[in-house]
Amino acid sequence: MRKLTLKEIKEKELELALELQEVCRTHGLRLYLCGGSLLGAVRHGGFIPWDDDIDVSLPRPDYRKLIELNKKESLFSDHLRLICYETGTDSYPFMKLVDTRTRVQDAYSKEDASSALWVDILPVDGVPEDPQQQRDIFQKTEKYRKILKLNWANPRAGKTTFRRMFKRFVIPFAKLYGIRRCNEKLIALASREPFETARKVAIVTWGLYGTGEVVDKEAFLQPVDVSFEGYTFQAMSCWDQYLTQLYGDYMQLPPEEKRKTHDMDAWIAEEEPEKAELG
Repeated sequence: MRKLTLKEIKEKELELALELQEVCRTHGLRLYLCGGSLLGAVRHGGFIPWDDDIDVSLPRPDYRKLIELNKKESLFSDHLRLICYETGTDSYPFMKLVDTRTRVQDAYSKEDASSALWVDILPVDGVPEDPQQQRDIFQKTEKYRKILKLNWANPRAGKTTFRRMFKRFVIPFAKLYGIRRCNEKLIALASREPFETARKVAIVTWGLYGTGEVVDKEAFLQPVDVSFEGYTFQAMSCWDQYLTQLYGDYMQLPPEEKRKTHDMDAWIAEEEPEKAELG
């Protein structure tokens, strides 16, 4: 296999996002850029220069529909695969579209936890209107996310000796609690308030910014076009409010020491040269 450069990683992930967008458009699914990818589109016109992944979201009804459609027919190119906890093909409470020709190893995961280059597809769920109830939900999801991530953590990786020792102590307890139970808890918390009847919505299962993820559903469902690496994607109409809630003064570049990258390496299978036909 050949090791990919950061530029090549971004190109492969953009290919994934474009094919996913085409499938969603064909089937009337509402796919939006979110999180760091939306920030990148607004501030940089594409990837954040030091970042290397793409995050998109789907309303929970569309998310479920994509799972069912993919069960019935092959929606994507042969080398792409849609994986998710609901179909027993992944261990996270959200979908990923992966390029099976690639392999990824990240420094903070176990050596046997390699995966493929991916695009995260995050479900958007309804949340209660009461702020305290919102806080309760996100406090619980944060707890289960931490337990879940410890199941793949590399006990030898960590920025300090204390963190490495702490991980070695808590990882066995996380494994005892289990991946399945964490996912079931996260999905149950996210499903308490049906998207269809909610007035507030958010990425709940993997909402890293807690109540900052919450927006009005009416504004969320009004899409606007944004440019990402020269291609047109969609975003929620309240993108400015959303990005401000997540990042504060989001147009201000963070100091260099806070420009976090995914500490990972990626490889792609070399294509075999075509054999000349014998005449």
